[in-house]
Amino acid sequence: MSTTNRQMEYLDSSTALHMHAYREHINKLIRRSRMLDRLDRVIVRLYFIDGYSLSQIAAIRGASRAAMQRRFKRILRRLKSPEFCGYMRLHLHMEGVSREVGRRYFFRGVSIQKIAQETGLSIYRVRQIIAQIRKEISESFQNEAV
Repeated sequence: MSTTNRQMEYLDSSTALHMHAYREHINKLIRRSRMLDRLDRVIVRLYFIDGYSLSQIAAIRGASRAAMQRRFKRILRRLKSPEFCGYMRLHLHMEGVSREVGRRYFFRGVSIQKIAQETGLSIYRVRQIIAQIRKEISESFQNEAV
């Protein structure tokens, strides 16, 4: 086998590995998107599953491409964040107000002020709850590492 053929074979297998890793990453994002609110979930689905471009999604939504691009970037940042992943594991074991605050903050990306307004809690109390959840997420990651 000539050097050129070996190089091509290596490139083909390397590309296949990268494509497989990329597909796995996308599938992970799609699975995580189930925790998002309906509109963000639809955007992820249209882009990754149905193959729409951000321009096409923006046109469907009646938004500018730039606005859709910013929103999509925020969605992806949230889906990739360690806090989102950590809260995905913890939220089923939480109850009441903590679960609701966490869901709004980590899954939907709602601001602390808006959560306080929607739930009737003080901003201070919402911050306390989020800090407690972050502590639990951090502890769960530390326990995993040990």
